[in-house]
Amino acid sequence: MQKRQGAPAIIDGVHEYIPEIKNEIEELTLHKESMLSVMDQNKQLTISVREIAKGELVLQICMKRDQGKLSNLLWNLEAEGISILNASTVEVPHDRVCFHLHIQVYAIWIMSLSICFSL
Repeated sequence: MQKRQGAPAIIDGVHEYIPEIKNEIEELTLHKESMLSVMDQNKQLTISVREIAKGELVLQICMKRDQGKLSNLLWNLEAEGISILNASTVEVPHDRVCFHLHIQVYAIWIMSLSICFSL
């Protein structure tokens, strides 16, 4: 049976943990601002990324219909060593198309993924 920590030990742990969380929030905020900046430069393209499990992501990429093809995107991702578990295309209003990709990555490769999106 594990001994319970006293209040001073818990407070010390929280005191050490808060700066770590603040740093992580700052890094995530900078990353978000960077991604929004890229999206502002090219309003024709929107990208949504969700982690559904460790190493598994779902990407939604919406763009003008004539900007790119799913086959090019799949080829670029596979060339980077990213496993594609599922892929689909949905045509939406305003002459746009959305690609939905369920991928498996062995590390978070933000730079590799950004290269792959250049269709």
